Amino acid sequence: MRFWVEFGLMVLVGTAIFYIINSMFLVLQSFLDLPVPEAKHIAADMSFTAQIGTVLVLIFVLLPTKYRPTLPGRPLVGLVVVLALVCSLAMAFLWKEQLHGRSVTLWTIAAFAGSIGSLGNVVAWQWCAERNTSLLPAMSSGMAAGALIPSLISIVMQPGNGERFSVEVYYLIAAAIIVCSILSFLALDRTRAQAGAMSASVPLLINDSTINPTLQLYHAPQPTLFDKLMERFSFVKRHSFFIACLLLCLCSSLIFGWQPGLFPYIIPGGRALTAYQVCGQVADVLGRICAGNNLFKGVQYKAAFIEVSVFATMLFLAFLCNQSRAWFTPTMCVLNSVFAFSYGVTSTRFMMSTANNRNVEVLGSALSLGSGIGGVGVYFLVQNVFKK
Repeated sequence: MRFWVEFGLMVLVGTAIFYIINSMFLVLQSFLDLPVPEAKHIAADMSFTAQIGTVLVLIFVLLPTKYRPTLPGRPLVGLVVVLALVCSLAMAFLWKEQLHGRSVTLWTIAAFAGSIGSLGNVVAWQWCAERNTSLLPAMSSGMAAGALIPSLISIVMQPGNGERFSVEVYYLIAAAIIVCSILSFLALDRTRAQAGAMSASVPLLINDSTINPTLQLYHAPQPTLFDKLMERFSFVKRHSFFIACLLLCLCSSLIFGWQPGLFPYIIPGGRALTAYQVCGQVADVLGRICAGNNLFKGVQYKAAFIEVSVFATMLFLAFLCNQSRAWFTPTMCVLNSVFAFSYGVTSTRFMMSTANNRNVEVLGSALSLGSGIGGVGVYFLVQNVFKK
């Protein structure tokens, strides 16, 4: 029972890490209907400024070990959840503020919220693994819940003209949820449970046989055609951890960088926009939960391939098909669900496949790097292609 209490508390802590940056895109329709001076470009602008923290985190991670101080996981995770609360209150009271024809609050909060996510990607995974590796799926699910919960609230809110309650109320609700995250962190900090202390007396979400010092490419007892094909590439087997970092970087660049900046252009506005986002958030949570319960052992490489393929399909349909067709929005919602589910499986399985704290930190940094690459890339794409 104690393990499951800790599991739930860890989910609540993880919820705060990406809550604010995700919520800003979920109420995008309210920003557009205000209207903000940047119009649809605001999505790419926020995605771009959200990467400021990524640069600082990567500089730190890439420093040689002898010059790089050890990050204190516990206080930094506490700092992350407190800053998330500050950002939610700032959005509640200042989100309409503009300066010289720019949405200064949205830009600034996106920068802080993105930095919170980047820092959280590095320290939260490591802090969680140090406590108990069996809690890694809880951290993964919590991060996904940081997108699912605001998306469900946005369904009730119906952002845009005629919304049921204001953006101010939306972020006061966010502040209340993040207060729960802070209390959960304090409760976990109080228990000071050592890593693996209760793993022998409770059912685990991670099978011990799947936790190895290095990432493994093969888990299935009966190799598939895909596995046999990959066996021919000895480079992949010798450098599986490096390949994993590259794939996580690519996958996170799509879901945290390119998609947030492009989705105002690939899906009609209004309720279709909200439905598209909610489908993705629900699928992401389901993917992480399934992967955390070992339902998709050893499929992270295939899931990454599916994610990339589905994203390319969505772009193809968005820019070459008529978005007003009746089939378009349901099709895009289904594709986005597959896209997000694949990412949830990919990220969770890669994190669960290593018990080395340094490797966990590097994988988290790969996620931040991918987000940064995608955010910067989509900003310049929108500025040069999707002109007003």
